Parts: sequence; structure tokens; C-alpha cells
Amino acid sequence: MNQRPVLRNNRARNNRPNNSPPTRPNRAPVQHNSEIPTGFHNPYNFIPALPRKSKHVDLGDHHPKGHGLYHANLWSGRLAVSLTTKTPLLIPDAAKVNVIDVNVDGREQKHKIFPVRVDKEGKPYLAPTSVKGMLRTAYEAVTNSRFGVFEAHDKRLAYRRSARQGVLMVPVRIEQGEACLYTGTATIGNGGRPQGAMYAAWLPRYGSAGALKYANEALPQHGDHVTMYLELYNKCKRNGEVIFSYWKVKRIAKITSSATQQLGAELSTEGATGSHQPTGQLMGPVNGYVYISNNNIERKHDERVFFCNQAPRRVALNNDVKKRWETLITNYQTTHEVDLDAGKRGPAEGVAWSRHVTVGASAKSLGDGTLCYALVSGRQRNYTITDLYPVTISRGLYEKSPRDLVSTTLLPASNMGELSPADRVFGWVNQQGKGAYKGNLRVGGVTCHADGPTHGIKPFRDNPLTLAILGQPNPQQFRFYLQDSQQKPSLPMSKIEKSEGYAESQALRGRKVYPHHRHVTAAHWEAPNGTNREYVERNRTNQNRSIEGWVKPGVTFTFNIDVTNLSEVELGALLWLLKLPDEHYHRVGSGKPLGFGSVALSLDEESTDLRTGTQWQQFYSSLSSIPSPRCEFDTVIESFQKAVVDTDDAVAAEEAEVYNNPMAQALLAAGQAIAAQDTFDIEKFNNIAFIKAFLVMARGFKTESPVCYPRTTALEGDGFDWFVANESKDRVTNRDNRYSLPLLTADSTELPILEKRNNR
Repeated sequence: MNQRPVLRNNRARNNRPNNSPPTRPNRAPVQHNSEIPTGFHNPYNFIPALPRKSKHVDLGDHHPKGHGLYHANLWSGRLAVSLTTKTPLLIPDAAKVNVIDVNVDGREQKHKIFPVRVDKEGKPYLAPTSVKGMLRTAYEAVTNSRFGVFEAHDKRLAYRRSARQGVLMVPVRIEQGEACLYTGTATIGNGGRPQGAMYAAWLPRYGSAGALKYANEALPQHGDHVTMYLELYNKCKRNGEVIFSYWKVKRIAKITSSATQQLGAELSTEGATGSHQPTGQLMGPVNGYVYISNNNIERKHDERVFFCNQAPRRVALNNDVKKRWETLITNYQTTHEVDLDAGKRGPAEGVAWSRHVTVGASAKSLGDGTLCYALVSGRQRNYTITDLYPVTISRGLYEKSPRDLVSTTLLPASNMGELSPADRVFGWVNQQGKGAYKGNLRVGGVTCHADGPTHGIKPFRDNPLTLAILGQPNPQQFRFYLQDSQQKPSLPMSKIEKSEGYAESQALRGRKVYPHHRHVTAAHWEAPNGTNREYVERNRTNQNRSIEGWVKPGVTFTFNIDVTNLSEVELGALLWLLKLPDEHYHRVGSGKPLGFGSVALSLDEESTDLRTGTQWQQFYSSLSSIPSPRCEFDTVIESFQKAVVDTDDAVAAEEAEVYNNPMAQALLAAGQAIAAQDTFDIEKFNNIAFIKAFLVMARGFKTESPVCYPRTTALEGDGFDWFVANESKDRVTNRDNRYSLPLLTADSTELPILEKRNNR
């Protein structure tokens, strides 16, 4: 399959949870039908991918029929197809991208401008591989085939842990391969909570008070072995009630032969500073290790020094903890690699990336001297390290990886005997080693039939159009990506705590798709410059992209599809996709979340030549021309539909037997009664989960709510704020008030706009 160039930009990443889009500055609020909307449709959703229990000869797994001869009862030939654009089509030419310098907040950045990819006649060039990829995606969905590709999903994903859990983090220094617990003056209580003052001492570093330095004016560096004087402080409420206590570094010296002299005489206590009240209790000299995580949050004023007023407890590290540490740090660094490559210094002005994000591969190892934090279970001498984290308010790893939550019957085939329908028809490459199959379908050259001087292209060459940033996949946002593993109609993800995502009882929703923007009118695409269109961005940065044109709605392309040795069911699935009902569209090209790339396919039956192997034998055996026999397209399509229904009935029968499910037994009895009448119920086919979801995707949503990424207040603002509000205790009075992505099969997927709330 082809590599798409791209307008599929990475969103700017920062130290916010890695499940949310960034702010969209310089965009006016989007209104719909002259009213402020109260809800929206997410631009992506999922077609269910059900565990494959089919032993059907055509929808199950088996060896392909090959290309060496025309099998007697299998179909071969050529299909003539037309493709007509319903919405503008983006086909950027990555080979001719123009990179310009732009100034963003006083910093020079690189911005990419893409021309339309054209052929030698100047007409839009739609690559056959793009068409084949579009068809394969749809074919996989409607035949419930294996995923063609499922790479890089075997790593556990990370989520942002609650700030309330930061107090449970125990400072750790790795020494001789073991974790040494630097607990300050406290003991480890239930769940890791300090019994006494907070574990690590606070080292003034940022803010108006300035940094505490060594006697030679040098700043303490990460990992420095130091000696220091400390004073105990209380953080208090306005009424004087103590919230927590901590030790504050008053003087510090790097340990050398003259460290005591550099440290100076013992200090006297200071006066109160706002809500931070000194107790007058001094301690020192005491030794420790400086921990610098960088100025990674707004209004940060202190770093930490790990110390212990007695010999630190040593705890062994098991291999699982080490592996999870490496996975977590890799997740951090991968998330921010685009920003780091672009030279971005931090997530916001005056805020820096955390140290473990910027230091590279060295942060992934737990070598001697590594400073980090641990979640500790157990009591006294029986402590166990359950996880290690680079900062107190850190990401955590979900229990399972995405791959763990996918049925093995849906994972890519590992040998020729496991090929599902889409693998046999479109081709297969072994993701785990050697082995490949060419497939029994080929898309020929695509011809554009646009007339006029622009050949169907709407040009923006003199004033390239800057598009809105497109979102990266964010499977960390489990309320959108997961469902109950039993595929229950009600989706309980809203009732699950954030840390409980990607667990044994859950499953991936299915195949990610971008529903057609049904209620967008032609006027939406006219005169995009200078208007408040959802797809337009006003300012150019290194994160968004500009285009010099798009293919207009109403432009027609034609191409042929050559097929070899397809069964009637395999051919029927392809014909069904080429003969969808009116106002149902496939999606191709770039910018699909913004509404681009909806296309209608139609089959030119008169120019199509399909024959069985027996008929081709007769054709080649005769010296005279034999006209193309009539293919009963509707009959072939019905064979596919019946096979899907029969497979669904077989699954229902298995569930009825295994689970003794009365509902499944009733459905099975109804299906058997219809089968006995030798009639075909098209509505039963249309209501099978993955077929129904595909039809909703192709038609678009019934309601006119805008289609956009989650945002706040009249669809303007930061998607991060929407996700925060969805978890916020300020808004969520009980678990039922959270929102997960509604199922695509419901055809009612509106999500409410959640207004950003101020922190309390």
C-alpha cells in the first residue's frame, strides 16, 4: 500500500496528556445554521471488528486459489468503474513540496506548501495505489477480514496519572542494580503515603525568589552529591490548618573535601511566606542527591533533593519493572520527537521539556546513579517496587497493550493458510517474517475526465490555502477507542476510571474510519480564504500545511479493476462496494477528518466483462468471438450478503450454546425460520453490526451537528480542555456523567460541548 505524503500533520505535543489535541489559535468560533451548536460529531469512529468464528468456505481463512489458471467456477475478468468527487479531493505532491520560512512568535519555523499532483497533461493524478487502498479498507470492514497491517501496537500505552497520586511517590536512587529508597525523615505508609514530612527536600530553583546556589554561585546539577541545611515548613490553608509538611533546603554544598566549610554555619529560622510557614525546626548537615526535572510546569519554583536521615532501604528490581520503565520513557520521547526535531524548547513560553524527554536513550536505562520515583507496596522490610516513574506527576502505563485486546482471529495472518478474504483478494505480506501473496485484484491506471483550463482543479497557487492541523491517532484516550469485550450494546467506558483502561475485560472498538460529512453544502467549499471555515487555519506554522489547489467536487475519474479467480462471495463483496446506495460515499486522499475526499463509485456494467473459468476456456478455445456473457450482478451480490448473514447466524448459534443465552437462542430460531422459507431478509444483512456501521460511515450522520475534534465553548478552544472536563471532579459528579464515543451503529454520535472550568 502507498505511503501518503503529508497533510496528515502531527499535532504539537506538550506535557499535557498525550490523548488530546493542542489549542487551535486564530480560529473564529464555528457556527452552524446561524446558531451556536451545543454538540458535535467526532471526525473519526469505528466499524466493529468482531472475533472471527466463521468456517465459511469464502469468508473464513484458507489458501488463495493462485494465478496459474482460470478455475472453472471462479470469476475472472475486468470491471469498469467511475469515481466522482462529492467533496474536494486532496492529492498533494510530496515530491514537489515547497518549504518556506515563517515567523511564529519571534521564532523561525519551516512551513510546507504542497501542489496538486498532476499527470503530464496537467490533470489531477489519482494513484491506483490510493484507489486500491481505499477499496481494501472498505473490503476488510464489510467482510470482517483480518487487519492487513497491525504493527507497533504491542507496546503498552501511557496515560496521565492523577496529581493526587504524586504524594505517594517515593524517591529512589539506583545503586548496584537495586532501588534505594530515600524517604527523608518519613516512613512509608499505606499505599506509599509519607508518614511525616514529604520525602524529598524542596530546592529553590525558579520564580521570583530565585535559585539557591553553591557558595561559588554555580547552580546545583542533576545527580550532584550534596550536603545541606534544611528547615521544616508547613503548607497551610487560610485558616491555618496544615495541609502537608516538607523540608526546604536553606544552604547547599557539593560534597568535596571542603564541603562543610562551604556550607557555613547553621542558620536561624525565617519568617512566614504566604501559605508556606516555617516551623523553626532546623536540621543538618544532611547528605543527599540533587534531582532536576527542569522547569516543566507553569509557576514551578522548586526542584528536589533526595535524602534519608538513616541508611536508605534497598529493594530489588524485577525485570518487569525495568521493562515498564523503558517502555514509559520511550513513550515520552516518541510523543515529543516531532517537537524536539523542530527545535521547540518546551510546551509553552517559559516552560521546558522534562529532563527525561530531552536526554535521549540514556534515560531508558536504570544504570547506577539514576534518580526517579517509585510506587511502593508492602510494609517495613517487605517493600516491593511496583513501578518506577521519572517525575511525581507522571504518565502511567495501562495494563494491556492494544494488541492484547484484539482477537487473534483478527491479527494479520502469519502463513498462507490463514489468509482472510481481504488478504486473498488484495494481497498479503507477512508482518512477522517471510511470506507474501500478490492478491487476485489489480487496479489499472486512473484517468481524469475534467475539462476546462484548470482540469478540474481549484487553484490557490497565488495564495496557498493553509489547512487546519489534523490530529494524530490518540489510542491513549481509551473512552474513544475501547469497548466492553463482550460487545454489549451499552458502553460502560464512562464508568471506568482513567487508570483502568486497556484492561483484560475490554476490546478495541474496531476499524477506524472517517464518516462522510453529510450536511456540508457546496457553499462550504466556496471562497475558503478569508472565511471562518472549519478546515482553514489563519497562521502558518511548522505544524500545519498549505495547499496550492484541490480537485473540485463533481470531477469524474475512471479506471479498470482486473480480478482473477474470485469466488462468488468474494466478487459479491467487491460489487456491493461498487454499487452502494445513492448518497453513500467512500473516502480517499488527505484531510478526511476535515471533510475532504468523499467520492461516489459506480460500476459501468456494459463495459464490464466477468466470466467464470469455464466461460473463459470456451472463449479461448473458439476461433470466433464469443460475446461477454451476462453476469447477474445482483445475484452475485446476494451471495455475499447471504454468506454474511449465515456467518452471523453461526456465531449466534455458538453463543446460544456456549452461554445458554436466551436472546441468542431466540435470534437463532428466527434466522432458521427465515432460512426455511428460502427467502433472504436484506434488513437482517443491513443490521449486522459491521455492515450497519459501514453504511452509517458512508452516508454520514442524520443530525446536523458539526463534525470536528473535541473542543470547548462554541467549538472553540483546546481539545485538551474538553478531555480534562470529561474527567474533572468539578463537572463529573458521578461516573455516569463522563462521555465516551458513541457507537457508530447507533447513527447518533453527538458529544456535548464541555465548557472549560477554572481549577479550584
